[in-house]
Amino acid sequence: MATAKVILVAALSCLLVGGVKLTNDSSASAIGCEQRPRLFELNEDMLKALGRASTIDIKDPRTVLYALLSQIQPQADIYPSENYYYFNFYDHGLAYSGSLRLAPESRDKGLLELNYYESYNRWQPREAGTEATLGPNEGVEVTKLGNFLYRVKYGDATVTFRLHEIKMELSPGTKLLKGEEYVGSLYDESGVEFDLIYSAPRNGFMFLLKTAKFSNEYLNDIGTNILVGRRTGFVYYNDKSYNRIILIAVNSDKIYENSYYDGPFDQLPENYYDELKFLNYVYKVYPTLKGKLTPHGTFDDGTVFSVVAYAEYRSLSELNYVRKCGAQTDERNRFYNCILGHYR
Repeated sequence: MATAKVILVAALSCLLVGGVKLTNDSSASAIGCEQRPRLFELNEDMLKALGRASTIDIKDPRTVLYALLSQIQPQADIYPSENYYYFNFYDHGLAYSGSLRLAPESRDKGLLELNYYESYNRWQPREAGTEATLGPNEGVEVTKLGNFLYRVKYGDATVTFRLHEIKMELSPGTKLLKGEEYVGSLYDESGVEFDLIYSAPRNGFMFLLKTAKFSNEYLNDIGTNILVGRRTGFVYYNDKSYNRIILIAVNSDKIYENSYYDGPFDQLPENYYDELKFLNYVYKVYPTLKGKLTPHGTFDDGTVFSVVAYAEYRSLSELNYVRKCGAQTDERNRFYNCILGHYR
């Protein structure tokens, strides 16, 4: 289940970037205090949030939803492919993570999903979180305004959410092997975009870094065609022969934390499943799932189907296996299975 990831700050004042010439007029317009992008996540904001008297009944998801909508109104963008809007907040000295989701199978029915929990860490057991589906029975209104536009209203708090429209096409210049097919493109909550590939010879998936434009990913070359994302910790194989960069591993600490950098397994292009005939590929790889998924790729309990087509690591030294894969076989598909961790 996806989790949470963006600090909610109560301060709504504008951030002044660069020098401002003050005048005798102290109004916001006089000093150029128009609304500008917030460039910094401030420790000050966290400390104020920790010391602030709680206004949220943490046991009531409706009060959490109201506080969230009140802060982000009037509009917000949902970037991840599986329609999650992530957030973090503090209450009674504790850190919480959460997500609001406009799922394809329920948003047109006037429903949204809300999930929040005490943020995961390794020094204490995980606590059970709160999961709720909210709609008319709870006083929540979800209204479709367009294919990628929804209005959510609760009380006097209203937000118009824009879902991310993604062009479904393979990055130009990327070469496919015989038996490989482009499945779709996706936008991960890390800010990194991928193309998803299906291989019939391997009967498996593979994530390729989108390289057609600036990819929000800065890569360190650590040798033997292995690249590491400096911000994300994602590990790639630079497959120069086919002009593609393959995701091969994700840091296990980030997976445990369920952070922004836990990998793209849960950000599949679900808004385009019908157009892509996506589930046809899923059932080829996972035939036992036939009859167990909705047309939107969820199980009956609401759990989202995911694709994990890469290994995990804690230390970069563990990636030495990739260097050995080339020595083990020159056959391309077996080589891919090796670097993706299938035959370790």
